[in-house]
Amino acid sequence: MSSDETSRRITALEGAVSSARIDAAELATLRERLAQVEAIARPDAAAPELAALRREVSVLRAEKIDLEDRLRVVAAPRLETSPVQLSEGFRAAALALRDGLAPRPGDRGAFALADLQVGVKTMLAVAPDGSLRFVLPAPGERPDAAALSELRFTLRASEASAPDTALIAVPVLLGLPRAATELALARAGLKPGTVALRESDYAPGTVIAQDPEPGVEIPADIPVGLVLAVPVTVATPDCAGLGLEAAIAAIEAAGLRPGSVTGEGAVVAQQPPAATRLPRGGEVALTLAPPRRRVPDLQGLTRDEATRMMTQAGLLPGGVSEAAGGAADRVSAQDVPSGTEVAAGSRIGLTFGTGPALEELLARTIKAASESRSGISGRLLRERLQAVGLTTAAEFAALAAAPDEALQKAIGAPTPRGLADTRAAMKRALEEPPA
Repeated sequence: MSSDETSRRITALEGAVSSARIDAAELATLRERLAQVEAIARPDAAAPELAALRREVSVLRAEKIDLEDRLRVVAAPRLETSPVQLSEGFRAAALALRDGLAPRPGDRGAFALADLQVGVKTMLAVAPDGSLRFVLPAPGERPDAAALSELRFTLRASEASAPDTALIAVPVLLGLPRAATELALARAGLKPGTVALRESDYAPGTVIAQDPEPGVEIPADIPVGLVLAVPVTVATPDCAGLGLEAAIAAIEAAGLRPGSVTGEGAVVAQQPPAATRLPRGGEVALTLAPPRRRVPDLQGLTRDEATRMMTQAGLLPGGVSEAAGGAADRVSAQDVPSGTEVAAGSRIGLTFGTGPALEELLARTIKAASESRSGISGRLLRERLQAVGLTTAAEFAALAAAPDEALQKAIGAPTPRGLADTRAAMKRALEEPPA
């Protein structure tokens, strides 16, 4: 019940009380209800509730940011190392410790490495081939302690037998830049082999794979193949015809960022063009045009002229086809009639003419010759043109433009006036617009 309705009812009840027709207790109840309604209607009454809602929204936003950060950490690629690689690291550390304990001139005592206790906390994974792998954290990742497994090793010194052949253990090269990799191989007595590139989130130029793997013993003449990281690239989406919000969504979905935006309406141009490979996070600039554009009349234009006019109108060229007839290499038809209003960025398909067929040109020439002042016989002209041996419309056009002597020799016109009328008839046939 609203405050006004309650007030009206109380007024009516007061009149009833005065005439002894209602209980005073009911009147008191209604007065209390009115006070509650008026208290709720006051602007400051909702302040505590709004403050509580704002605090709850702030907490939810903080949780969202934290979850997004954790999701990026989980989705980040990680290097994996095999037990062989891990044991090679232990071996190198033990050898370095042993060499450091070697006696020096003036020492009164000697030390030897007997046992080496090692503890490692890492994440374990099983590779597709069934082998065990140790998963290394991604760059900048702080692994959850609950997800780590603890491994303990005891390394004891023993007499090593000399190998039958001179083999060299391949050093650990993962994560090293190329210059440091070549130096490490040279110190080990090995040489680098083929170098491949692979897109990765790790620093460009660092080793993300090697062949053979670390710890494998090989002769000195076998090269070690390397795979180096290069920045991850993505293809720019095709934003033509999209509105600004849809274009930005497509760009961000591809792992890129929207750059400068000019104009308003739908996308008619983008830089770089669609399908261009860019480093992840690169920018795509957009050019917009009003949402509705009027299709221009493109009849009779060359391909360049039609493309330029469509671009100025905020439209894009569509499919291109050819059809016999019409002026050669000029627009003879468009799939959207001129004057039609379409969305900005729409594509307009064009049909280009190939010029009239030879038989049509001959028929036009004979008709024009029959109407000339010399009255040269159309039948005679057809026979003479056919005797020339023309096979294409292009040959007909070349003959019409030939010098007088060449045309005279080809068709044998008896008089200068007859020659001039013949040339005029041929040109008229070429210039006549299509039916």
